[in-house]
Amino acid sequence: MNLIEEIGEALFNMTHLKVLSLTNNVIRFIADGTFRNNSFLQHLYLSGNKLEWLGKDCFQRLFSLKELVIAENLLMSPQWLDPPPSQLEVSLRSQQQSDSTACDRF
Repeated sequence: MNLIEEIGEALFNMTHLKVLSLTNNVIRFIADGTFRNNSFLQHLYLSGNKLEWLGKDCFQRLFSLKELVIAENLLMSPQWLDPPPSQLEVSLRSQQQSDSTACDRF
């Protein structure tokens, strides 16, 4: 397990980033605008964190995003992604769900 608690402005200058894995950290929230300069990001892995809250517009400028994996977090509903872009594959499972619902894809 890593100990990253927040993303903040760390990604601001990484404008050509295509793949980002922040799995198995202790991130609790992602604020609006966190990825505003990462429009080339295609794959974002956030599973295994403590995510409870995502800003309504936190993924707003991710025009190239194809895959978002947020499994094993504490999120209760995907309202933050309403509606998901047609080319985006989202994989999520709450830590509170049973193994019988191992993966939901939208």
